[in-house]
Amino acid sequence: PFNILLLGLDEVIEGTVRTDAILLAIIDHVEGKVVLSSIPRDLMVDGSKINSVYERKGIEALENVVEDLTGLKINRFALVNYDVFKILGDELGPIEIMVNEPMYYHDYVQNLTIDFKPGVVYRMKGDELLAYIRYRKNALGDIGRLERQKDVLKKMFEKAKNMDIFRLGRLYSKLKKLMKTDLDLSEVIYLFSKVSKNGQMSFIGFPYTINDRGEVIVDKKRLGRYRDSLKELPVSGIRKSYRIVILNNSTLKNRVFEARVRSRWRKVMGWEPEKVIWEDTKINMKGSHVFVLSRSMVDKEAILGFLKKVYPEETFKVHMVSWMEDIDEYYEIMEKLFEKRIYVERPIDALIILGTLGGG
Repeated sequence: PFNILLLGLDEVIEGTVRTDAILLAIIDHVEGKVVLSSIPRDLMVDGSKINSVYERKGIEALENVVEDLTGLKINRFALVNYDVFKILGDELGPIEIMVNEPMYYHDYVQNLTIDFKPGVVYRMKGDELLAYIRYRKNALGDIGRLERQKDVLKKMFEKAKNMDIFRLGRLYSKLKKLMKTDLDLSEVIYLFSKVSKNGQMSFIGFPYTINDRGEVIVDKKRLGRYRDSLKELPVSGIRKSYRIVILNNSTLKNRVFEARVRSRWRKVMGWEPEKVIWEDTKINMKGSHVFVLSRSMVDKEAILGFLKKVYPEETFKVHMVSWMEDIDEYYEIMEKLFEKRIYVERPIDALIILGTLGGG
């Protein structure tokens, strides 16, 4: 999994910059799942609230705190101005929201008034959506606000599934102006491609309790189960076959290459690759390569074992895309295929660049 720390910043709190929301996004880019876990911004950590750590000590200190709490390594971070919801609301909206209680609020600074009636379905975009997710002037306060944010994020996730990578790139360019992040566009596109087709989003609540002083503290009795639930991944053994795509990087640029490849795989393995691309795609690589997209070490070893059986004479350079290695190269290859109208149906377990003639 790929773990991203998302921070919603509120820049007008007595002249300081504090994190108004702390969200851990766990992206299983093999299974196509997204798990979100929100950490209470008032959680007490070492004598102070967690939402003050970034302002006092910086992003690395906050990452360390979250890693200690969750037991997970943070791979990337994104500091997000809440105005991103305006852009997302306008780009992906309208988002249909059923309001369950009266919500009235007037913001004199933004000259914004919201007046939502219970039992009414609103189609929200931009400023309205932003006001809705930030509203906390009700009995549930931050808890109610968190539930609304979860609902909006799920609906946005479903809407975003219909985007193509070019629209995604344009949207990310707009959003990045309101963000500070170490995520680059190629990583965003790769992760999006893994969850956009049949991806699912779920939420795991952070274990907290209230002490005698009214402070929000970690519920240590439930912390172990929480950490385990974040790390739970499907366990798989060696499968009978894998979804493998083979791309021609040899001097033989016709359908004979495909026939040879399929014949050898049938003879040695008893099954054929998912797709064999015999055309000249003019990729800028030499020799043979394997881009492994499966997360599982079992799958990795199985795929490399297959290659050793099928092509014992060939040496393959291994790229672990599932571990975020050489993503740019992988994306460039997929983009070249797209330009030539050669489409690879995902998910796949491995992309093999074959420099030999395919065998017989």
